[in-house]
Amino acid sequence: MSKITEAEFRDAAKNNAIKHASVLRTDKGYLFVVELSWKEGLHTLYTFRNEPRTWASLDSMMKYFEKHELNVNVITLQWNPKG
Repeated sequence: MSKITEAEFRDAAKNNAIKHASVLRTDKGYLFVVELSWKEGLHTLYTFRNEPRTWASLDSMMKYFEKHELNVNVITLQWNPKG
């Protein structure tokens, strides 16, 4: 997976350029992964500090989307139960 910045993600979401979006549950939180219409492969959202962008909960992730008015209609959740 390659990286996508938050600015690139916001642009892609506002321009309906996200072909597929997934949320991956990890030990560090929830990661957001997208497939873009203009860039091949899967891309993980990274912060300005070059760290993977994670959320502690799905609720906080959705609040981020709403705050930035991001247009992501369908999101697949890949649930990995903690064991």
